[in-house]
Amino acid sequence: MKTVLIADGERSIRKALELLFVSRGDFVFMAKTAENALSILKTADPDIIIYDMQLSGISPADFARIAKNSDSSRLIFTSLYPEWPKIETIKKTANCHYLEKPFAIKDLTKLLPESASGKIRFAC
Repeated sequence: MKTVLIADGERSIRKALELLFVSRGDFVFMAKTAENALSILKTADPDIIIYDMQLSGISPADFARIAKNSDSSRLIFTSLYPEWPKIETIKKTANCHYLEKPFAIKDLTKLLPESASGKIRFAC
């Protein structure tokens, strides 16, 4: 079982992603603000983090730095604004992935290939 942190201001996105990961047998934390996400990171070490770059309260670069303090966390940023100027820099320095909203679940699952045992293995 993997643990997943979904940090997104849109309830519908949080719920859709929760359904996806719960159906795969994963444990899901959900945060609707950056502050909620940071609070969860203080007590949990999720295997994967899906973080909306438009959450206010902390810059995506600062969030990436905090989230990557744990070697086991994998980070996927999402954003409605692909032209955001620091996306490429953050992707390189934080070794993370990026999905432009709206994204299809199949685009997310491409980042989550299944291992030979049928369990999810995260690649970031």
